[in-house]
Amino acid sequence: MAEVNQGPAVTQYALQIPLGTKVSKLPISQTISFKYRGADRPIRIEAPIPEKTWLVLKIRTLFGSCHFKDHAFSISMRKNKSKLAVSLGLDVSRKSVDGRYRENATCTDCGTTGSGNRCSMNSFIGALLFRATPDELKLILVDPKRVELTGYNGIPHLMTPVIVEVDQIRQR
Repeated sequence: MAEVNQGPAVTQYALQIPLGTKVSKLPISQTISFKYRGADRPIRIEAPIPEKTWLVLKIRTLFGSCHFKDHAFSISMRKNKSKLAVSLGLDVSRKSVDGRYRENATCTDCGTTGSGNRCSMNSFIGALLFRATPDELKLILVDPKRVELTGYNGIPHLMTPVIVEVDQIRQR
């Protein structure tokens, strides 16, 4: 075992394999699963890892905690001077994943129900609100479901109250 990283949703096991070993010759399938506490857990195999003689197994685990302050106020976010720097969450090694939003850009957040869309969008918006004053940042938020973003109504960064009707979008 070369390394183990336990992230919020995946545990990564890096196995040291002999130099020159062809992964295709190893007696494993590309998609395997195992039973853990009565539930099937898929295992994803990644190989080769550049500059390493590792075979990496990624096992989806029960979701751990990933608090906003852990990544929004990380060292990398504190070093980033951009007003449009956003904190996207934690990677499998629990290191902060940051990005930079571009001026005059739009963002669409989509995914299946329960996959963390609301969490990621709130982290994204929260990071922007912490870094920029209302004079520096203006937002237009659209929430057709009427439950995700209406809590932001009343913040000074909004150009208009949260839009919940499709025909209101065309008027803006």
